[in-house]
Amino acid sequence: MAEKSLSSSIQAHDTELGAISVNPEGTLIASASQKGTIIRIFSADGGEKLQELRRGSDSAIISSIVFHPTLHLIAVTSDKSSIHLFEIKKSIEKCIELKQYGFTQGDKEKGSDGANKKSSLSFLKFASNFFEADLCLAKIKVEEKIKTIAFDEKNNSLTVMSTDRVLYFFKIPSETIRYIGEAEIRTF
Repeated sequence: MAEKSLSSSIQAHDTELGAISVNPEGTLIASASQKGTIIRIFSADGGEKLQELRRGSDSAIISSIVFHPTLHLIAVTSDKSSIHLFEIKKSIEKCIELKQYGFTQGDKEKGSDGANKKSSLSFLKFASNFFEADLCLAKIKVEEKIKTIAFDEKNNSLTVMSTDRVLYFFKIPSETIRYIGEAEIRTF
């Protein structure tokens, strides 16, 4: 039996890609440009842009984009030693609306209780798309350079490992907060 392959092109960013990730089900694609200010979520099925997320206005090198295995969240790390958490429920709702493969009405109920905020200047979207993107649900700042991150579904936390072999365990917030400052820390 011959394998079936699909070929489509997604116009993700105006500049080169800085990072790309696919959710565990293979239904969503997240990408960031080299500038690192905008993260876009696309349908893997049809290639439609579903959601645009704003990491910040300063350029940053995005080192990873990680999808939560069950909640509608992504975590984005950058060379600024920061991690931004975003709620992507809007992407799931658009996939359901478009009747894209892999999502059902039941998926709307899953996810965090928080929601990304819009800029208070979003009414200026006619002047720039800068104000239209969703802002992050929460931001985490660590003092050391970040090596890798992973969601811990069982403990509802985000695990961060620094290049100095320090592990941070941050609880995932249930509502939008500016910064997550408390963490359990272990060194090895």
